[in-house]
Amino acid sequence: MHAIISSIEHSAIEEQMRILERLGLQVSRIDPDSKGHIEAEQIESRIRKETALICIMNVNNETGAIQNIKAIAESIKETVLQKKILRTMRIALQYQHIKFEDQKESADFGLLDLWKLLSAAEDKSLA
Repeated sequence: MHAIISSIEHSAIEEQMRILERLGLQVSRIDPDSKGHIEAEQIESRIRKETALICIMNVNNETGAIQNIKAIAESIKETVLQKKILRTMRIALQYQHIKFEDQKESADFGLLDLWKLLSAAEDKSLA
């Protein structure tokens, strides 16, 4: 099996990928451009017949870069459907910047940090 992730994924994703690599999963890591963005072509070029998962962080908490997940998903849609690849994105910081409704068809599931939502709910500036 094979997975594709960005080289700037949150440590929660990166640590799991390292564990899975020790168990035999092959992982391709994509480096972002100088602005922190991942392009669809970078993902497409790394898809193999054994690719089972693509995971891209939507909003990077360290660089502030926001990926164009909708454009990426549209660009690789046919390949993903043909190969039955799962698409996931980490959406922990997304609620501050992007409406999930606008991207609901861009991934098969999202990964969410509950503590961040709870912290935001307590932050009076978000009220």
